Amino acid sequence: MKVWIFVAILAWSVSTHNHIVMAINAQPKPTIQMHGPVEGGLANNVKAPLPFFIVGQNNLCLVANRNLPNLVDCNKDEITQKWNLYADGSIRTQQNSNCLTANNLTKGSGILILPCSPDLSDYQIWQIKEADQSIKNLQSGLLLDVAKVDIPQLIILWSPNGDRSQRWRLIPFSLMANNAQPKPTIQMYGCAEGGPANNYRATLPFFIVGLNDLCLVANRNLANLMECKSDEKKQHWNLYTDGSIRTQQNNNNCLTANDLTKGSSVLILPCSPDLSENQIWQIMEADQAIMNLHSGLVLDVAKLDSPQLIILWSPHAEKNQRWRLKLCSLAQSLP
Repeated sequence: MKVWIFVAILAWSVSTHNHIVMAINAQPKPTIQMHGPVEGGLANNVKAPLPFFIVGQNNLCLVANRNLPNLVDCNKDEITQKWNLYADGSIRTQQNSNCLTANNLTKGSGILILPCSPDLSDYQIWQIKEADQSIKNLQSGLLLDVAKVDIPQLIILWSPNGDRSQRWRLIPFSLMANNAQPKPTIQMYGCAEGGPANNYRATLPFFIVGLNDLCLVANRNLANLMECKSDEKKQHWNLYTDGSIRTQQNNNNCLTANDLTKGSSVLILPCSPDLSENQIWQIMEADQAIMNLHSGLVLDVAKLDSPQLIILWSPHAEKNQRWRLKLCSLAQSLP
């Protein structure tokens, strides 16, 4: 008798679970609850109730040009540039819910916009890898790539190689500033710390607070630490959607790794027109690290007699690799 009761309860539980899963899979999952209003999120883990821009090489946006995706100047009012990320791994157009689809699962195959298969085909299931900013076809392991041809808009599948043509950033529609003007962080975080460096532009400058509550300062062409002062312009930084960290005093100057090897010093140098790999950063909120996206090394206060020297080093999560962002309007509250 107990066995039959257990079987009946188990059957009811499985049936109920299936109904819940089906109900969840029918409705978008707000990414705001998972990541806050920021970029990213695994494409096969979330659904986005708000559309995303997919920003690629040269800060151009992926557009659904009939049945062919390519790259154009970003325009926040252009519905063909808006995409949804679904829990089933599909990337769909906001306009008509058609799927980003590989024409084939071989190297060099073109990418199309086609109706989504009822159960989704292997050609339509993707994964966004935040670590290297790639979009991977889950079945083939190949990545979305901008073909190296005279016209740079053709999108294809290609083997992973770490090139810029394979890097993509997701920016929610609500945060897209049409790549022309900074987006007020006050609307996104309020007067609070935090936020990945490659998620937004800041109209208000930030302090970058490190070891011993000292602030990162642009000391001519050298980045180092000193006591935080609210009126010290050299301590004010802007965070840009292209992944750069720029001085508020001169937005043409970027936080730049001298080299992409362990122990390299960090400098303040003019921003390259398309940004060099030495100038692209991501703030990892979980461990408060600032990581160079290409090398995987993080900003580190060198263990020397003087604590000001900033270098690249392997992540180890110690205090000299932890950084906090504070709005400059809150500078008086800093220790």
